[in-house]
Amino acid sequence: MHRDSAKGHLGSPVLLFWLVATGVLALCGCSHISNPEPSGLYDGRYVGSRESNLMEACGTTMTTGRAAADIAGGNLKMQLFNPGTRMTGSVGADGILRASGLWKSPHGFPNFTILHGRVAGGLLTGTASDSRCITELALKKIPRR
Repeated sequence: MHRDSAKGHLGSPVLLFWLVATGVLALCGCSHISNPEPSGLYDGRYVGSRESNLMEACGTTMTTGRAAADIAGGNLKMQLFNPGTRMTGSVGADGILRASGLWKSPHGFPNFTILHGRVAGGLLTGTASDSRCITELALKKIPRR
């Protein structure tokens, strides 16, 4: 095989996608970090603000915006930025939460984001991060209608 043609194949977006995805899965498979055992103590809808560090890396048009999370039976579901950025996880009896999501970045590469946070006093706070995008959340529990 000619050296230049091999170099060109490594630059392929599809190959790069699979290499990164395989690495993420391997990392997750070897990791001993797990979501907390779900607890219904913090069930409800939380609404508030998010603030991100980089618009392009996060795939957003603004560094600040609104965010919402739903917790039912201790299981958390939310859209970090838009319907394509879905996070799922759980909240434990101590209020510690962990969620994650895997989606394509604005550049077409896989993006694995982890959210670590806490729920206390009706507030859900946390940091969602991947290799480049860091987003801080401050959400308040809203009353049921």
